[in-house]
Amino acid sequence: MPRRTYKYFQNRKCDNVEDNGEECAPVEVDDNTQGTVDESTCVYQNVAEINKVLKTRKKIDYYGLVENACQVDVVVDPQTFYLTSAFSLLMLKKGRNEKKVKKTSAPVTQINTAKGFNLAQAKAVDSPVAFPGGLVIKVTDMIATAIGARLQLARPKPWPTAGQPRPANVLPSPGANWTMVHETKAVAQVIRDISKVLAERDPYFAMYTTPTTTPGKTHYVILDETIFNVLTELVVVGFSMDSDLMDKTRILSQIKSTVYSFLEKRRAEFNKKHGKNSCSSSAKDFKDELTRNPNFRQNRIETFEDESQLFHDDRDSYVPNFYNM
Repeated sequence: MPRRTYKYFQNRKCDNVEDNGEECAPVEVDDNTQGTVDESTCVYQNVAEINKVLKTRKKIDYYGLVENACQVDVVVDPQTFYLTSAFSLLMLKKGRNEKKVKKTSAPVTQINTAKGFNLAQAKAVDSPVAFPGGLVIKVTDMIATAIGARLQLARPKPWPTAGQPRPANVLPSPGANWTMVHETKAVAQVIRDISKVLAERDPYFAMYTTPTTTPGKTHYVILDETIFNVLTELVVVGFSMDSDLMDKTRILSQIKSTVYSFLEKRRAEFNKKHGKNSCSSSAKDFKDELTRNPNFRQNRIETFEDESQLFHDDRDSYVPNFYNM
């Protein structure tokens, strides 16, 4: 059996014009008969030569093979065909293996690093927010102080312990979830947890909506932009994120989207409990009542160290009107 091998040439310019004259490792077939060898030896020798070519980091010059294939009188015997096919399959396998290595080559510190929510930093920038239903509160006051100033990163102990009742006005174990590995997921988790507690405190919560001009949603009571600005500031500072305008705008947009999705679920629950379209009908009545008599709401203002914090020039009329009942 004649021995046909793939030879590896270090210094030769590529014939392929697509390679712009870079140095390549051309692949050729040696037609010289080296003597008759047994089948196992032939296989070993050819595999060794192919692996030798695969070790190069240079591009493979396939152009000569293409030119030879285009000749009118070309005749390819089965052995040459099999060797060429074997080389092609090995190159394909090598390329796939390299892609797998690249995907998993990130440092472990980058893969598993988590960032905890700093409650102390968030409290420093928190300010009261007012909801149309009369609830005025600092968001950080709802976070469980028993967990500590720093919410743990990896596996915090559950709080409260099993069998103990959850203290009133406290987020249910926020430390178990308030960590950031993926920014989008972390922000969404924080906002959902906050929204759950707000919904428990505010009976009108399902009748609210995020700032919108969509005609189909305007019958709901629109939440003030100040609420979302405060939530954005808490998330950015609590997770020590970049605080430039573009980043804050992106986080603000995600927070609005998360709150809106939460409100839609609450409305679905409300309708399931009270009947089809009951939430939108109640929201219309609630909105009309607010227009006629903003002071009808129950006094639900939380206690602050300084109640003068409730008055801000950028607040809507609900807060002072309600406070002066």
